[in-house]
Amino acid sequence: MITRYLTLLLLLGITSSSFGQKNSFQYKRAINLPAAEDWYSISLPEEIFSHLQPDFSDLRIFSIIDKDTVEIPYLLEIKTRSSTEEVYELPVFNLSRSGNSLSFTLELPEGKTVNTLHLDFKEKNFNAYVSIEGSDDRKSWHPVESKQRILALDNNSVSFLSTTVNFTSSRYRYLKVQVEADARLNLEKSFLRFVQNKDGTYHSVKSVWSVKQVKNQSIILIKTPLKIPVSQIHLDLENDNDFYRNYTLEYALDSIQTSSGWYKPLRTLDQGTLTSLGDNILEVPTTITNEIKLTVFNRDNPPLAFRSVRLYRPEIQLTAKLKPGTLFLFYGSKSVRTPDYDIVRFQNRIPTERNKAELLAEEVIPDKATIKPLFTDKLWLWGIIAIVIIVLGYLTIQMISSRK
Repeated sequence: MITRYLTLLLLLGITSSSFGQKNSFQYKRAINLPAAEDWYSISLPEEIFSHLQPDFSDLRIFSIIDKDTVEIPYLLEIKTRSSTEEVYELPVFNLSRSGNSLSFTLELPEGKTVNTLHLDFKEKNFNAYVSIEGSDDRKSWHPVESKQRILALDNNSVSFLSTTVNFTSSRYRYLKVQVEADARLNLEKSFLRFVQNKDGTYHSVKSVWSVKQVKNQSIILIKTPLKIPVSQIHLDLENDNDFYRNYTLEYALDSIQTSSGWYKPLRTLDQGTLTSLGDNILEVPTTITNEIKLTVFNRDNPPLAFRSVRLYRPEIQLTAKLKPGTLFLFYGSKSVRTPDYDIVRFQNRIPTERNKAELLAEEVIPDKATIKPLFTDKLWLWGIIAIVIIVLGYLTIQMISSRK
């Protein structure tokens, strides 16, 4: 009988400890619904991200009815720009050349639309301009694109390739392509694509930036007052000459205390090339941080002149089927895993038109709101273990004595 009580006591302590871990959220916000039960989208405010895990795994919606708490599944949507494409690899005909000028024709499947041409050449260093004309009967030709620049560089310090031509969507059956280059080019492959871009929803982020020159590098530090999910970096450059510069993009993790003080470790976010041929909008995986370091490698060139550096975060929403009641969004936990909801596998069944639910002010969940384990002091645990050992030993001796 004594053994049963001791076992029950220990199990109660373990159970209480486990329950306390499940209630480890530090913050909550009430959810206000403007209407009856329906599908709702909840936009996450900028100040919430400082309290979230980097993968957004600690977001939970709870409905509290009387003494029952029900977890409500949701769909997390990060509204960054996305695209789909159809690719057409077509045979080239009417290939001809005159000096450094190359011309050829492509025939599209009937009724197809294209807006991108990609070219592969055997040569790795060239500067060229591409013009495109379209026709349905190969008799009357109409301009589609005029003298769009393509470029390839490959040497000991630079490896850069830009041979994709973007143009207004075309439904012509035939496309005539003319390439005028500074060297004789040999075409290895070409293909057409129809790319459909779906615009994202972005918000400008308040930030400050500074530039310093270290040897042959320009180092740009960008800081924000709060941790925010960065997905775009817009660079406005003031340069009249053509340029192409390799860069590395890093972001700061949480500060770590060492014997020599506090420091912020950096992790690589992206690598690429800044060029006068592009818009220099850096698209990066959505990452929560408050400090970004951009290192531009100038080699033997003068530094680039930066007019402005701007950060943008995507709109991030939770979508769920909600009904009026006591609803809360809980967050700020390091011990919960990413939820696995069925709703993620049935996104096509969620209506595109949804109501908007409002998050109210942030509330800090006090320590007393978390159910504490029965034994929070290690001395209690060691004491209980000692008592169990003594009692079990005493019962064992009694059993041996009774058998004798």
